Amino acid sequence: NLLGLDFSGNEVMSLEELKNHRAYQKALFMVSLVQSTSSLEKQGLDKSVLDDMIEEFQLEFLEGAYRKNLWVA
Repeated sequence: NLLGLDFSGNEVMSLEELKNHRAYQKALFMVSLVQSTSSLEKQGLDKSVLDDMIEEFQLEFLEGAYRKNLWVA
């Protein structure tokens, strides 16, 4: 499933869907690190700010400077 394939090796989602999903998951992880650090300092971020950060990270993983890191664990 991680590669967008089923058990038989058949494609279950398009490459674009797979890239968008991977970028979103990585963006969510990066933002969770920021939120965890902010929470430790008692400065948790608002949901709207978090959503904006997720969107920005996702775009960076798809088209920006972090594009080469999309598939890095």
